[in-house]
Amino acid sequence: MLLTEHLSTWLNGLDTRFRGSLDFVQRLTLFASESATMGFNSDHVKVGWFPPGFYIIEQGEPATSLYLILSGQAEVFQEDADGSLQKVADREPAEFVGETGLACGKPRNANIIAKDSVTCLVFSPAEPTAFAGRGEEA
Repeated sequence: MLLTEHLSTWLNGLDTRFRGSLDFVQRLTLFASESATMGFNSDHVKVGWFPPGFYIIEQGEPATSLYLILSGQAEVFQEDADGSLQKVADREPAEFVGETGLACGKPRNANIIAKDSVTCLVFSPAEPTAFAGRGEEA
């Protein structure tokens, strides 16, 4: 069972954007950790920290992880063909990012940039790899 796959498909199918409570964050963190330890899922779950200005997700890269923001704020930007960035949204604690690419099997459709120090619970269906780059050659 891949928790990442189920979560991303569920989130992508919702009519409105999901935002959990802090209780939800605590319970999902505990569930993910314990179910991985007990062998009930094969996801790789880790906590990631991203400094202000860091690209948590880069538009065009392969979708390999789902992120649940635990603390801090992030901004969502889409890059136009000329390279200019257009702010689309803000993301706060208890919100997921990265679900669309995973659920649809497509490259990332936006940049997620840490506005301040951001801590995320990172779900990956396989062992995380180094940066894969952008574009079709990645």
